[in-house]
Amino acid sequence: MNRALAALCAALVGCADAPPAPPSAGLPQRSLVAATAPTRVLAIGSNYLSGTAWSVAADGSSRPLPLGATGDTVVRPLGEVIAVLHRDPAQADNLTLLEERDGRVALVSQVDLRAAAEPRGEVNAHDVVALDARTLLVARYQRDALAVVDVARAEVTRTVDLAPYRGAAPRPHADALYRHGDRVYVTLQRLDDTYSPTQRGLVVQLDARTLAVTATLELPFADPIGAMVPVRDGVVRIAMIGWYSRVGDGGVVELDLRGDAPVATVVLRDDDLPAAVRGNIDGLAVVDDDVMVLKVVGERREGRDIDVTRIVRYDRRSGAARVLMQRGVWSGAVPVVLGDTVYVGDPGEGAGHAGAGIRRYDLAGEARGGTAAAVGVEMFPYDLRAAP
Repeated sequence: MNRALAALCAALVGCADAPPAPPSAGLPQRSLVAATAPTRVLAIGSNYLSGTAWSVAADGSSRPLPLGATGDTVVRPLGEVIAVLHRDPAQADNLTLLEERDGRVALVSQVDLRAAAEPRGEVNAHDVVALDARTLLVARYQRDALAVVDVARAEVTRTVDLAPYRGAAPRPHADALYRHGDRVYVTLQRLDDTYSPTQRGLVVQLDARTLAVTATLELPFADPIGAMVPVRDGVVRIAMIGWYSRVGDGGVVELDLRGDAPVATVVLRDDDLPAAVRGNIDGLAVVDDDVMVLKVVGERREGRDIDVTRIVRYDRRSGAARVLMQRGVWSGAVPVVLGDTVYVGDPGEGAGHAGAGIRRYDLAGEARGGTAAAVGVEMFPYDLRAAP
């Protein structure tokens, strides 16, 4: 794309992302590991063919970011740096690191997520965490091993074999990563059957320095999906689908990471939800120990796609469920709680995704603002993340 067209593309709301500024040499200027408090939400828009990226402020205002998003891109803040995972094979399944400098986005490096000795083919990166100021760990869904990336060299320097933990599945299906102190945790979906899995998911605990496996934990259900969401220090929760075509075999699981090995507790089964909002839980945000904002999708009927997505504020103390949003399609974006605001990705309705965008609610579930912050013409929110 030439520079004139790139500038025009960046100015148009519905255009796919323009490329960021040329790369700088070496490591990013900002920290990959800084514990900087988030102040905004980064949103990826998609129509499955192309993508856009946006920064959404606390007041609901938004601005486009040239992150080079495609139709299957997700964003992961790493300290003060933005990591973009491209899962589109046409983009070579790469990891891109970017920095915002003086109001512009600068490309730091782009990394092919295949090690030198590995065969070509799909990688499908799902998550990334920083191990130190120059080293990243990447979960690769279509490979049997995690990738260790040296940022300064912009290459995969080694891999961490997870094949011994795949069980009856063809591969481990590494999904989410989470770091707590000197340990890193990875969830494995271990799908023995893609559409009707029966094998339980697994959590693998790694030493963050050596990357040796130090513990494993079989989860109560099949198919953990999405982020390990912090509840308090050393305690996280994950959504577990089970089987999309059945309600009653999944829910929300809490992981206590403070001991020598993780411990799992079921805090909510999906069929414990009130009948009017019952469904498969495939995403969550945490307000406090008892209140969660859940993404709940309907059962997938034979020969049909999922036909309803609800965002539900659920209080475990009272069992009260309040629907914040309901749409007649599946939505990929998982809600985010940031400060006193809940950010929800609304996929809109119809082929043109009418009404799609980012909507805001207070912690009690009351709507904030009027119209949704759009993520592009005929685009719907695909991925949301809190970021500095």
